[in-house]
Amino acid sequence: MAKLQLFPQPGLLERVSMTQLRPHLREVVAVAGTHGTRFLITHHGRQVAALVPVADFWRIWEDEELELYGPKNPETGRRPGSQWVAATGWKKGMAVRWTEAGPMVLKDEVMAIPLEEGEGVEEGEKGPGRKRAWWKWR
Repeated sequence: MAKLQLFPQPGLLERVSMTQLRPHLREVVAVAGTHGTRFLITHHGRQVAALVPVADFWRIWEDEELELYGPKNPETGRRPGSQWVAATGWKKGMAVRWTEAGPMVLKDEVMAIPLEEGEGVEEGEKGPGRKRAWWKWR
């Protein structure tokens, strides 16, 4: 079988079928890790999975945690939880004031999300500090 032709450029999305991926998995993983290329994996023409660099994975993870469990308390680093999010109607972007009684949603203010370099990234790896839901863009 011919070698898989990849022309990786950082930040681009490459499409690869399961048939192409099977014999070249090691090469695809290496390209994703070194060049930051994201791969959209298809099976019978349908999009079934994605292979992303570790830094992107941690951004996705943090963004999902923020949506599900609310913002982190700046003093403790803990999140209020899914029940609090459901009870208060908090959505990403709403400001929160941390009081002794607990977090209070400020619906009229917009939350300033601090850009934290490498948050959630393993020691020794550096990812871009801005967390954005690029996988939701279409």
